Amino acid sequence: MGFFANKLNENKDYKALIAVPKGRVQQWQNELEKYTDLPSVIIPEGASKDKVDDILLNVKPGTLVISGHRELSRSHEMLNQIQTNYELKSFDGAIVDEPHELQARGQSGNIGAMGKKMMNLPFKHRIGLTATPARRKPSEAYDIIKWSSGTKDLGSKAGFNRMYRGMGSGTNAQDTSISSVFFNTIQPFISGDRITTPDFKVFKKDITLNRSSEQIENQKRIELEASSHISTRKDQIVQDVRNNANHPLRRSPNWESTLTRRATDLARREVEEQHIENITGGDWQTNPKFTELKADIERNPSKKRVIFIDSRYQRTSLMDMFKSMGYKQNQIKNIASTVSSGITGREMASRVKDFQTGKVPFIVIDKLSSTGFNLQNGDTLEILGAPNDASTLLQSQGRVARMPRSGNVDIRVYKYQDYLPEQAHWMELDNQVKLLRSTSPGMF
Repeated sequence: MGFFANKLNENKDYKALIAVPKGRVQQWQNELEKYTDLPSVIIPEGASKDKVDDILLNVKPGTLVISGHRELSRSHEMLNQIQTNYELKSFDGAIVDEPHELQARGQSGNIGAMGKKMMNLPFKHRIGLTATPARRKPSEAYDIIKWSSGTKDLGSKAGFNRMYRGMGSGTNAQDTSISSVFFNTIQPFISGDRITTPDFKVFKKDITLNRSSEQIENQKRIELEASSHISTRKDQIVQDVRNNANHPLRRSPNWESTLTRRATDLARREVEEQHIENITGGDWQTNPKFTELKADIERNPSKKRVIFIDSRYQRTSLMDMFKSMGYKQNQIKNIASTVSSGITGREMASRVKDFQTGKVPFIVIDKLSSTGFNLQNGDTLEILGAPNDASTLLQSQGRVARMPRSGNVDIRVYKYQDYLPEQAHWMELDNQVKLLRSTSPGMF
């Protein structure tokens, strides 16, 4: 905001775009109004392409436009015309907030089609805003730096990968050495440290638990019944598809030749879902993570809590637990959009405000809502689920452990010590933290 304010002071016709993840538009607008008097326009979340095009074409010089990633990418063609048509007043600068949200689905770590549409547009000034320049691999930092700086100093991506692909996989001494070299490469292009010095402390505690006997028996039952379930469900799915001309699996021209394989994959996925429900949710009274969380809430009922979850089953069990404790539904706000897809960005912003102002004592977040929201009113972060990557883990901590706030922060991480998949996952997260520390020394 300060950068754009300075540019507008130099040139009253300066125009800029701010592209933010879902649900963050109103928060940016609130911050803008709090600290500046810069004129701005909001593109509403979910706006049609025609509406977005109309707004972009009619933005007056000297204005900041705040929009969601998706809305701007939807109007890529119009933005491209504005940027390349001399007769139209182009945008001078752009901020992409949390560029990693623009990544392709899956584990590639590459910017996806939606991101490329936005990031290939010509701007005089480009700013990538994130606390985590790389999440899973060094090449993620490469993409952001190449976009924001336009530099050729980093060389080709293939060469960059050859140098740093294995970073974080050796001994501590080797990791430290590689991290130093890697940071020296990218340091000229990123801030690399916090702007402010926190006046609070963060206390992290691992809550190590064993699965309940009920969970173990459920796991055995699911595994014993898996083969039969897959066989039965495969036949049912195949029959449903053949009897329904409008079935989604018939959209492919060669659907008949792939039907058995796809039906088998769907049946196997159902078995996987049974395992996920058993380990993450189920009856909260037989889930040690929930019973331990309940006990801590009862020990410290006045604390405001941010709760990280990783599945829809976990959310259901959590709400059942709160209900049994006598809490009303309106005392727990949920912005975990991946497990409750009906939440709009506007609703997310409203629920965050209720938590920020102290109206509710609990707010539930997940991967998509672990970035960008200011939740420093919370006293404790309860990491009930297992974050899918180290960045999600650290970003969720950053919702609470951020300035300005009063008082220290407690972070409680719930882990099963007798469940090998979860143990392996947390070991991988620990390795990924090395990568984050090498891209932003002093931050983590």
